[in-house]
Amino acid sequence: MRAWAKSGFKDEVVRQTLPDMFKAQLSRVPMASSKEEVIALFKKVADATFKAHKLYTRLEFPARVNPTHVERSFSLPVPGLPSNIKLVGSMDIDDVSRSTIFDLKNSESHQHSNPIQLMVYGLAKRLLGEPYGRAAFLYPLLLKNPVDAIRFTDSDLDTLQDNLSDLAVEIMNGSEPDPVQGSWCYMCEFNKTRHCPATYKPNGFEREDHSKPYEVALSNGRISDILGD
Repeated sequence: MRAWAKSGFKDEVVRQTLPDMFKAQLSRVPMASSKEEVIALFKKVADATFKAHKLYTRLEFPARVNPTHVERSFSLPVPGLPSNIKLVGSMDIDDVSRSTIFDLKNSESHQHSNPIQLMVYGLAKRLLGEPYGRAAFLYPLLLKNPVDAIRFTDSDLDTLQDNLSDLAVEIMNGSEPDPVQGSWCYMCEFNKTRHCPATYKPNGFEREDHSKPYEVALSNGRISDILGD
């Protein structure tokens, strides 16, 4: 669905990319799969595509979101840290017209959503000198509660920036953070390097967590919560 967003939300792109999405999913299916299993897979892909289309349309993305703000990457210096230390990431959808950042989740569960991810995007917007304050996870595959939204303040982002700065200093001093392993690891390129503490941890180092607590939390929001502004 990112290809659709990057195109400017043209409906014909949805129809054009559906076969490619199906082929990508089909490549993961064992060769011994039955015809019925393949048909069921195509129906699942098609269903997911049209659910996402419906959610995006209801959120008024075609009218609001500039394609250049889809998968918007950033690499920004952080005040107080050396210039070669950057805050790096990519926002799935930066809805400038609503001052809201959206992160897309392809899962059918809310359990892996971490509000700190959204706060990092908020910090990036602040460092860019752009409006910020609200962000949300989107779950196109969920019929109920397809939105997890948060609001954050300057105080929240100050806490995040302090924690990230402390962590960066520890790493520069030769310390490595303890990993939080999970199903998300298979998507990470970093864990394929010797620098990932999940796969490479010299001298049995254990990092003490001195980070400050965060006051924000995700709420199972409704689409109307975002459309309300």
